[in-house]
Amino acid sequence: MSDYIMKIIPNHEKSIPLIKERTELENYLRMVTSNKELIDHLYDEVTFIDSGSNFEGIKCNFCLKELETEWWSDQMELCSLSNFKDISITTPCCNSNA
Repeated sequence: MSDYIMKIIPNHEKSIPLIKERTELENYLRMVTSNKELIDHLYDEVTFIDSGSNFEGIKCNFCLKELETEWWSDQMELCSLSNFKDISITTPCCNSNA
């Protein structure tokens, strides 16, 4: 039997779901899935979450143009130097500040 991995990531990097919200979500997932085993992990800080084989590409949040993977990788490396405390970047496609 295969494992299913669902990664739920908030829109804002400082959003932390309340325990009640997490419990409600877990209960809902147990109700709609056949697998009753759920593992919940909440990170203490902004963390890169690898999408694994589901990776399709990176798009700009503002103009939705495809961004070069090498550029994105460089930005991730720079942001990691501050442990992702400073994640401000300027996109190369439309010069927007993300």
